[in-house]
Amino acid sequence: MVNQRVETPAAHFETLVEMLAARSSRAPGKTVYRILEAREQDETSITYGALHRRSCNIAAYLQRHTSPGDRVLLAYPTGIDFICALFACFQAGLVAVPVCPPRPGRPDLALQKLRAICEQSRLSVILAPGELGPALEPLQTLATDAFALRFVEAGQADSEETLGQWIPPEIHADTLAILQYTS
Repeated sequence: MVNQRVETPAAHFETLVEMLAARSSRAPGKTVYRILEAREQDETSITYGALHRRSCNIAAYLQRHTSPGDRVLLAYPTGIDFICALFACFQAGLVAVPVCPPRPGRPDLALQKLRAICEQSRLSVILAPGELGPALEPLQTLATDAFALRFVEAGQADSEETLGQWIPPEIHADTLAILQYTS
């Protein structure tokens, strides 16, 4: 008898939403992202299952307050929370607009850049950690009748009350997912 290797086709996913759902059901405990902190002494990580659960919680909240295709400013420092928020935008069928959060030393310069991004991209939501709310509050003055802008604190969006309320979006491989502005 000859030892034959059976080739199985690699799973094909049209979107990252499909990929995350499949991997979270097959390998929920497997680490998907690991962030090395301060000289690689500390690290945080997240599994497929946890990323899917958290991003669906945030997505369900966002779906109640937005329409498919709306743009969401993600003002997060590098880390697991940013990854969850980014996948939440994908999970909600929204367009993520990631930016560096304002730094305490030069908030005016950061706000000028963020104001220009908000106006140009026609944002509907700013999603950020709660501690950035006061620094981002001046951006809400940009809201008009045709251009609504609201601040959503990340912890509020990632709550138990949204569990099970997520509706998979109608997205495809060519659906716009990210608007990236560079300096």
